[in-house]
Amino acid sequence: LSSLVSLNFDNEDERTFCSHFGLNGSRVLEKRQPLIIYDLIIFSHELDLLEIRLYELYRYVDRFFIAESDITFTGKPKQMYLLEHWSDFKKYHSKIVRIELRHDPNNSTDKISETPTRIRALEQIYREFHIGDNTVIMMSDLDEIPKARFMRSL
Repeated sequence: LSSLVSLNFDNEDERTFCSHFGLNGSRVLEKRQPLIIYDLIIFSHELDLLEIRLYELYRYVDRFFIAESDITFTGKPKQMYLLEHWSDFKKYHSKIVRIELRHDPNNSTDKISETPTRIRALEQIYREFHIGDNTVIMMSDLDEIPKARFMRSL
């Protein structure tokens, strides 16, 4: 990865760009079934970062799945910030699916760490949405925003 940091991809064609990541870029050149791109993130309270992510990825992503829990990963209760500020994101509503993860404080097996939280969100997506061979589910931290160049190459 450190060797990629110094590379400048701005003037490369899609096939060359993809080759840096071990991909052949054939999807770019072949007109296959269009990809459906879902973006799954776990949200805590970073409203400004969420606005940036939605703005940057809106034209490339079909659905944003935003999972928010009523407790932190340290087990402390927290506000549902996205729910409270839902109207601030009105222009993105058509592509956002809110996933509320409510935890039972009386259930000691109700895990609050990152991996079980992501798994619970994924399970909900698989239950409620069609996931086909042409579906890509991106999972990353809120502040890890893929570059537009990468998204275009999908």
